[in-house]
Amino acid sequence: MFSIIIVIISLALFAAFLYAGTNYLNIDNYTIQSYSSTVESNILMLASQFSTYENVKGYPLQQSNWQDEIYSINRFIHKTLDNTNWSYDNTNGIYIYLSGNINENQFKAFKKVENNIEGKAFVNTVCGETTSLSYNGSYPVDAAITFWIRN
Repeated sequence: MFSIIIVIISLALFAAFLYAGTNYLNIDNYTIQSYSSTVESNILMLASQFSTYENVKGYPLQQSNWQDEIYSINRFIHKTLDNTNWSYDNTNGIYIYLSGNINENQFKAFKKVENNIEGKAFVNTVCGETTSLSYNGSYPVDAAITFWIRN
């Protein structure tokens, strides 16, 4: 009988600690880290694929149907975040960008990637920019992270 009482008390204490612990965890930090890891790894992989494409094909990647062309060289499928899309432009240099209507955690992740890839990645409301945006408004916001492969 004594052991049953100890087990019940132990379960109650464990439940109380578990419930209290969820209020102390900042899940946003983990979400931002996950988003930034996804974006940064996809940027670097796409940049590598562009270089591989040019080496194999002997000419730069065209804008039309670029995702299928990249996929034909390397089977890597790039990932997006919610409400975002990857795009490519080669009119004034070569750059890729992830743009969309993003929430605050996604914006913070974009800024984190920008800091990690300093000088080649820029967060702004306009794709293809070479300047960074400091945003303190409300979310969601239309924004993009541009990564310059060659400018």
